[in-house]
Amino acid sequence: MLCRRKSKMLHVFDIILAGCFIAILCAFFNIQPWMWLSLPFLKSSTSSAALPPPPQPPEQFQQKQQQDQLLHGQEEKVVQKQGTDEDNMAGKALKSVDFEVFGRVQGVFFRKFTRDTAKKYGLVGWVKNTGSGTVVGVVQGPEDKVDFMKKWLKTKGSPRSRIDKAEFNNDRNVQKADFPDFKVVK
Repeated sequence: MLCRRKSKMLHVFDIILAGCFIAILCAFFNIQPWMWLSLPFLKSSTSSAALPPPPQPPEQFQQKQQQDQLLHGQEEKVVQKQGTDEDNMAGKALKSVDFEVFGRVQGVFFRKFTRDTAKKYGLVGWVKNTGSGTVVGVVQGPEDKVDFMKKWLKTKGSPRSRIDKAEFNNDRNVQKADFPDFKVVK
């Protein structure tokens, strides 16, 4: 009798431990707990009919996915046009814009992703955190790529960021880029 109670207790403990493990994985990979149900490697061919359909994602998550899909389509077009830095900066109208992004943009690698995205598209400038919890910076480069970066700053950002709004000021054409590359300023 005592042995059965111990085995039942261990079984309950295993279930609780598994739940904690799933919660930790969901937090680490920034996914909703219900999403693991729809992963292909967890589906078996025999029990798929018995499982109810996974719950629908929240509306905010669906909107973020749609924005990412639209942005990804534009990203492919910009990458196809991308040449060398000399091609991008020489002989083309260059645009410069100052930006400030509001929301949860500090402590979520927003500056790093901004720098990486800007460098990927051959843009120059800088980005830094402010004391008021926002991120500010300057982006310079060909007009189509600067416009893409403005959309990226407004809608996408880093994976863990939440962008409430983005403001763009001092939008102007320049003859020559003021910066040699894109940097994170501390």
